[in-house]
Amino acid sequence: MPMSPRLGLDFSSGRPSGLAIRQAGYSFVVRYLANGLSGRNNIDGNEVRDLQANGVDISLVWERKLIGQPDRATEGWSAGVADAKYAQVQADSIGLGTHPVYIAVDFDVPDYAPGNPDPRAKLGPVGDYLAGAQSVLGTERMGVYGGYYAVSRALDAGLAHWSWQTAAWSGGKVDTRVNLFQRIGTVWVAGVGCDENEARQDAFGQNVEDDVSWTDKLSPNGLLRPDGTQVTETAMDFLGYADEFARQGKEAAVANGAMLQAIMTKLDVEFTADQQRDAQILAQLKALPVVNVDKDQLAAALTASGFAESVVKQLLDLLTAASQLHAQA
Repeated sequence: MPMSPRLGLDFSSGRPSGLAIRQAGYSFVVRYLANGLSGRNNIDGNEVRDLQANGVDISLVWERKLIGQPDRATEGWSAGVADAKYAQVQADSIGLGTHPVYIAVDFDVPDYAPGNPDPRAKLGPVGDYLAGAQSVLGTERMGVYGGYYAVSRALDAGLAHWSWQTAAWSGGKVDTRVNLFQRIGTVWVAGVGCDENEARQDAFGQNVEDDVSWTDKLSPNGLLRPDGTQVTETAMDFLGYADEFARQGKEAAVANGAMLQAIMTKLDVEFTADQQRDAQILAQLKALPVVNVDKDQLAAALTASGFAESVVKQLLDLLTAASQLHAQA
């Protein structure tokens, strides 16, 4: 029997808490970046921290739409460049500056080139708009939101890596490549009207390491590219170190398979101020060799202390991988 899809929400008329979202049975949100226009509850830093503390994953969407004016996505390359630059500023301001961004094409896109099989030509000025945004965000972070034809043609034309299809303007068709699918209808969470979404793939732009998980990058000798080559800069970014002294310490820890200190350093910066009250638990954990960590006991202690479920799972997965590598080293 197939598993039910993971469900999430997108909304802009209010801001339900992370706890309310989890209690309603949802585990992720797709949230709008501030676009300079009024009348929407866009994501901010406080919301990011609340969602993360409650184990709610976050993806980002950009849309700039003015009532009574041509749809922004029809205004071509320069509009796409300008919007993506502004979206990047907003993503940076809330601490999610390396997340993918879904660029919204929020209307029924016509076929701009009937008889021409080229998907880019069929998108017309919308293709130019997406290409402009892609030139800023880069292919790996470029996403598209829209109906079936907008999404499928953008994917076919190489104008997006991430795709979020809405049932609207889709005529019952669903592209099998999409990361997210937006259902028709409204659900209410904490008094806020929300759209309901299905995660059609495990990765849907919800974090920095969507394509390559942290555990995929672990090895007894350091952090590796998928082809097996060493990447010191990637390792530095992965562990959050910025200076030469810390880099040397990181390399020594990774080289002998003892990843625990580095892992905990990374997690330290992700804990909210409220969770810092559990610093004693972290300090005790850091002092233990990887192979001696009782993962069940650790999980129980962290969960009882209020750590988000996603953080606890992430830590346990990393500890398991580190222990295996330590044994192999």
